[in-house]
Amino acid sequence: MPSLDTLPVEPLAIIATMCAWEYACKLRLTSRAMEAGSHAGFKEHIACKTIDCTSDEQVRDLEHFTQPGYLGCYLKDLIVLGIVESVRTRIISQASVISLTQAFTNLRLNAPLKSLRSLDLRMSDLRPRWNLEVTSPRRRPDWRPVWYAAARLFEVVLGALAESSLPVNQLDIFGSVNLCSFACDQIGLLLDRRDLSVSFAHLKELRLSVSDRVDQLAEAGAADINDVPGKHLPSPTVDVVRLLKLCPQLESLDLHWMQLNGPYKDRPHVHGLSLLAEVVQLDPFPKLRKCRLAGIRTDEATILAFLNKVPQLSHLEMANISIFSGKIASVLNYLTNRMPTLTYLHLEDIKEDRLICFAPQGKRRLAKTSQGPYTLTRIGADCQSPIVHQERKSGRMKGSPATYALVSRGHRLYRLPDLPV
Repeated sequence: MPSLDTLPVEPLAIIATMCAWEYACKLRLTSRAMEAGSHAGFKEHIACKTIDCTSDEQVRDLEHFTQPGYLGCYLKDLIVLGIVESVRTRIISQASVISLTQAFTNLRLNAPLKSLRSLDLRMSDLRPRWNLEVTSPRRRPDWRPVWYAAARLFEVVLGALAESSLPVNQLDIFGSVNLCSFACDQIGLLLDRRDLSVSFAHLKELRLSVSDRVDQLAEAGAADINDVPGKHLPSPTVDVVRLLKLCPQLESLDLHWMQLNGPYKDRPHVHGLSLLAEVVQLDPFPKLRKCRLAGIRTDEATILAFLNKVPQLSHLEMANISIFSGKIASVLNYLTNRMPTLTYLHLEDIKEDRLICFAPQGKRRLAKTSQGPYTLTRIGADCQSPIVHQERKSGRMKGSPATYALVSRGHRLYRLPDLPV
């Protein structure tokens, strides 16, 4: 009589992988042969886990299942969530902090790799109307609770990582979610108290979304920049540099700046003006192969200095880059003539005085009335071909669908809308 027990190990592993978690568990209980054959596929179910850090029960379960001999030791990819609700932010208790630290310690001691393949920090905003369909600032929820909760999640998770000395290969700090970032001065507050050098010693990929100090920006009523408390403090972007110094093995860097709106948005570092300039002061990253810069305001000289630091790049993306001094032409010439290892290039919403339009591949010039495209993607040998471009000649009518789509995308990815009044 035909039986699953007679099948080779490989099909059994595939069957277990395709089953939902609860059915995979039941499948393993049917026979010894099924248990043995589906072992590899079963481990893939528990390789990735998402936990709500505000839930004591979920964090406690993570600690329990990462003990010696438990299946949680096979965990490779962990996503940690913070939650913002309609009336309040869910609090991360001290019990969860202790349990998370112990879970990370268990993984360092008991996991086969003695490390995490990836760690991902995300925020989940459950408030109604937290979306771009609500155009009136009076109806849109305040963004500050998300930033405060994100700062707390960063403090808890990275603090537990430092306390446990658990190595991480890939780290994503709010780089995978829209309408979320955290104040970059929080990095300095953590690094002043914690040592992350062991956990970051072999970090290969880093995605980081940061913004300016929230408390100073959130104050209302100060009409002059001289009224800002702490205005003589150094730019908080120096703390981003402190973090990057801990990553000597970095191969992929995704750096995203979120512009906050408030009464002090004329300060230079509010627009990320000093961010790339600070990064340029670092020693070169000899192993960096992939880089993405987004939402950054800078100048021609700083971009060229950065590119000169990383001539070995094979993958480069620049999105929503505002050049307040200089021209993009020299940057484009550098990319095509001085970076022979580049095999992927993506440019999107690059701005001088106006947005830059790019000619399609193979065309030597743009039509005089061209309104786009505002994106350019090159792959392989095409990355070394000349890039034809020009500034947008005229704008779109205010209130048009195209203008609304452009503004909505900007708010979602790079600039928060004004605070509700």
